[in-house]
Amino acid sequence: MKNNMEELIEKYLNNQLSEEEKSDFENQLEKDPELKADLEFRHQIKIASTLNERKRLKEILHKKSQEARKPRWRSWKMAAALAVLLSLTWIGYWLTSQYSQQNDLFLAHYETFPNLEMPSIRGGSMDRSLSEAFLAYENEDYQIAKDLLLQDYEGSGNMVSKYYAAMAAMELKEYDIAYSLLESIDQNIPDIYKTPRDWYLGLLLLKGKDNENAKSKIEKVAKTEHVLAGKASELFDKIP
Repeated sequence: MKNNMEELIEKYLNNQLSEEEKSDFENQLEKDPELKADLEFRHQIKIASTLNERKRLKEILHKKSQEARKPRWRSWKMAAALAVLLSLTWIGYWLTSQYSQQNDLFLAHYETFPNLEMPSIRGGSMDRSLSEAFLAYENEDYQIAKDLLLQDYEGSGNMVSKYYAAMAAMELKEYDIAYSLLESIDQNIPDIYKTPRDWYLGLLLLKGKDNENAKSKIEKVAKTEHVLAGKASELFDKIP
């Protein structure tokens, strides 16, 4: 029985259940808090592992970049020119430092949200258009993904599609669109997306220099048991 349940959970996570099987499983989730908690835990592991891999890749690329960067001043004139340039740009830097600080905090804590709905290779029970949308998201074709996901949301009211459309908009640096989509998501979205929604809203508010509301969202995430809670607590302490 346990092995059957393990297989059922894996198929649900990988979107390999038929509509009938999916409906039966979700009904069971509502009746079994322990099963629901187990599913949430597995989703968080998937998110954490993806984010950690991206962090490790960034560290490797940064190290390689530092190793390749070997400045060689060929003459004292170049050094003098640099000194002049630095002095001229300092004023501009000072005037924009607060904005830069906000943006740096945003960039330091922003991570692309992983695709939890469909593997990049295996098919599932989604309709073709939605499968193409998530495949485009997985392949970082964010414009195509956003258009298809919005199309699905407008036709079905699917809040998950709306959430991923917002994530695609963030990747496209369409921050106002991303904020509008996330802000209008209602409580019908699955629980696994509720805390990440608050996290990304907080980041967008921070980027927009709305520190008070950003701190409110980030603090809300920090008080959860979600995998993002640690990052949220760290960020909360850094927001001016």
